[in-house]
Amino acid sequence: MSFVGSNFGITPRAVTVSATAGQSKTYGDADPTLAYTVTAGSLAFADSFSGSLSRAAGENVGNYAINQGSLALNANYTLSYAGSNFGITPRAVTVSATAGQGKVYGNADAALAYTVTAGNLVGADAFSGALSRAAGENVGNYAINQGSLALNANYTLSYAGSNFGITP
Repeated sequence: MSFVGSNFGITPRAVTVSATAGQSKTYGDADPTLAYTVTAGSLAFADSFSGSLSRAAGENVGNYAINQGSLALNANYTLSYAGSNFGITPRAVTVSATAGQGKVYGNADAALAYTVTAGNLVGADAFSGALSRAAGENVGNYAINQGSLALNANYTLSYAGSNFGITP
């Protein structure tokens, strides 16, 4: 009897991971940990992933690709990756015209004032423009309007008006 040996081959196990769809944050907030799921195949024994997903750079409102980053498995696996997008949504800010603004008939208007009543600005972001009021110089109340007051495209700006009073 004679024996002729041969090799037993172990091939890499195929695993596919997909970035979880719908991941996002509000402009100015910290990024969450990017999530993924195993969408094909499975891990054997007590094996586990190392590393993490990453996303394309950018902090303005928009969509950014979620990349495989450093996510990996050991040499016993062939890892495939299906990406998704990470969304940055506008930050909501509400301003309200300061109540009680006005003047005495015949005097010049003072600059119209407002306060941020909900939300906040991020970093060095600032408002541009100014409030305006309905035309008129006679005694009475005139609506204070948003005018040209604005923020950049990273914000959704809401405005709550008030009245400007002209007294005798």
